[in-house]
Amino acid sequence: MSRLSVLTFTLLLFLFPRALAAQQTAITNEPTPPAIEKKAFDLLETVASRISTLRYPENRIAVSCAIADLVWSKDEKRARALFENVSREEAALVASVDLSDQRAYELISPINSQRQEVINRMALHDPDMALAFLRATRFPADAPMYSSNWERNLELSLSRAIAAKDPERALKIARESLSKGLTYELISLLAELERKNKPAAQSLYESVINRIKDEDLSRNQEAANIAINLLTSFQPPLANEDLFRDLLETVIKSALSMTPADPLTQQTAQNYFGSLFSSMQLVEKYAPARARAVRDWSQAITRTLDPHNQMYSELNQTVQNGSVDDVLALAPKFPSEMRNQVYQQAAWKASSDGDIARARQIAADYISDPVQRRQFLEQINNQQTWTAINDNKLAEARALLAKSSSVELRVQVLCRIAATLMAKDNKKEALDCLNEARALVSALPRNSTKVWQQMQLASAYATVELDQSFALMQAIVIQLNELVMAAVVMDGFENRYLRRGEWMMNGPNNMANIVTNMRHTIAQLARFDLDRAETLSDQLERPEIRLMTQLEIVQSTLTGASMGPMMGQPRNFIGGLVR
Repeated sequence: MSRLSVLTFTLLLFLFPRALAAQQTAITNEPTPPAIEKKAFDLLETVASRISTLRYPENRIAVSCAIADLVWSKDEKRARALFENVSREEAALVASVDLSDQRAYELISPINSQRQEVINRMALHDPDMALAFLRATRFPADAPMYSSNWERNLELSLSRAIAAKDPERALKIARESLSKGLTYELISLLAELERKNKPAAQSLYESVINRIKDEDLSRNQEAANIAINLLTSFQPPLANEDLFRDLLETVIKSALSMTPADPLTQQTAQNYFGSLFSSMQLVEKYAPARARAVRDWSQAITRTLDPHNQMYSELNQTVQNGSVDDVLALAPKFPSEMRNQVYQQAAWKASSDGDIARARQIAADYISDPVQRRQFLEQINNQQTWTAINDNKLAEARALLAKSSSVELRVQVLCRIAATLMAKDNKKEALDCLNEARALVSALPRNSTKVWQQMQLASAYATVELDQSFALMQAIVIQLNELVMAAVVMDGFENRYLRRGEWMMNGPNNMANIVTNMRHTIAQLARFDLDRAETLSDQLERPEIRLMTQLEIVQSTLTGASMGPMMGQPRNFIGGLVR
């Protein structure tokens, strides 16, 4: 992937979630009327009565866990009983995995994902119960994909929830974890303890620093990275200044002990180089006597980089600290095949500085590759489009949108504009935007992208013309029934869609994702018309998909949130960990 493509992708990752979040604000979060709440709980009881019909343990666990979460406030005893059953089922599921099977990892990965989902739900109500579940459902240490750090990070993320009520217990968990090694989650717990109990935070901070000092940072890259992270994220006055100086001195001493040319420590040294160079202000403030030595060492490290990396290092530093002209001045120093990247960086810097005209001019004058130039100019246009929307300049946004070649982007922007117009009670223009988007989607080829866009439109229509939402979803349900039936026939040929004869809601394939998005969208529509959403769910032919959709309908109706992009995923996250 070219550097321009990486920048483009990064920009889209930044912009699209903002667009989706804005679109979803159209979904009402008003309190559920009593009559609707009763209907929702009646439907929940129907779902609960069918748990025993599920053959796939992961499906039973997910449904039971979600129901326990939903009924906790009304019937804690029942909820605890459900969670206890979930714990037994999950432990049995873990024990059933044959670790000698070469394909055991295919089972372990989704089980661990579900464990975290269950932990997140339990922790919302009783963090100690969640901690007990975590410890009771671990795989043996010799299991494929087992990571003691991952397990300890989960414990520490739970201890952050525990810290709200019992900081001393959270500190004890942290110390137990620290005795087994350093993990990044310790820093997050440190920040939480600082908010809840400052003495406990300072005690943990000192313990972490002492553990860092016991490590050979030149040989332990993870510990070195944690030390750098702690330096940049927990500073005076939050941190004790003497301890902070001690940590900084430890990191500097470790860095200076490494010979730049030593292949055994070169990678760690180069990582230090990037971190310490960006932290020079801290060095100059808290260890000024070391500043000269750190600069000299950094220069020595720079000479160990290969020529290309040296150039990129100089380019990155200039982009961060220099002007657009400074970046452009680097181009003659670069080989001809690398100059396009310098010009792209200069153009992006001009754009980020708000000088769009100059960014366009740089692209037109210097970016010689026509494909990269076109991509860049289109992304500049897209950036301007979102900026115009955020500034409430809708006419300008629509004019800019006409220049975009991406149907997906145009649909997203039109939905966003429609939501903004509806907030101003301008239904006519909002409907025009959505109808324009619908025409664009209709012209797409019949594939998963089209289905996804149709579901986005169904959500967007909900506050403008609800009948259109249900019409779109009616067609999607019919289509997905056919696709699911075909997938069942193809099960095991290339992809796995079923396990124990049931649809895998967390299946590792695009078809499972489409079904999940369909459930999520129907659940959103239930906030506007529960009866129609339930009727639509009744048309789903696979009973387990129908049951899960109805559970999502209940959750959306009662809480204003669906179960998320993964089956059984809770509304909130404790640790935000990614395996």
